[in-house]
Amino acid sequence: MKHRGESGLSLVEMLVTITILAILAAIGIPSYQQWVLNTRVRSAAESIQNGLRYARNEAVQRGTNVMFALADDGSPNWSVCLWSSGASCPASGSSVLQAYTSVNSAAQVLITSSTQASAVAPSAYETAITGSGGSIVFNSLGRPTAYNTTSLIRIDAYTSSTNVTDIRRLETTISPGGEVNMCDAFVAFSASSTQGCQ
Repeated sequence: MKHRGESGLSLVEMLVTITILAILAAIGIPSYQQWVLNTRVRSAAESIQNGLRYARNEAVQRGTNVMFALADDGSPNWSVCLWSSGASCPASGSSVLQAYTSVNSAAQVLITSSTQASAVAPSAYETAITGSGGSIVFNSLGRPTAYNTTSLIRIDAYTSSTNVTDIRRLETTISPGGEVNMCDAFVAFSASSTQGCQ
């Protein structure tokens, strides 16, 4: 028969347990924060990539010009519309085919863009680009209509946090033929590691 007070934890055992949990939390929280930021960057980059592919597919299927317009506020917000003129999609109306507005999942994610072919030169991927917003119009063949002039060529997604190191920067590029690709700027491209930028 057990006496009262013999079961449970002693004060020393409880302090040791709390200390171990505090050490594990101190080690794990920065890694978790970095994982969350990397996930937000990937989600934003994949959303943009999906929007570009959707615009290209719609242009081919409809046999007409379709625009993908990226917001100029550094956010991953974008819209796809039937295009006749202008440099952006209308805010609403029958010509808007799809629109994406980020929510909390894009917090601390910055989006930059470029219309210059120099941004997709082999040595350019190591350096972040600084422009924001822009658009690309795909024709009925799925090709950009103004490549290397006013058409988006590269879009970077990365974190705006300065407290965490080794954060992923994902780069989406559009080829002259309209192909949309994404690569990781911090991964060296090789035959066994094709997610890196080449």
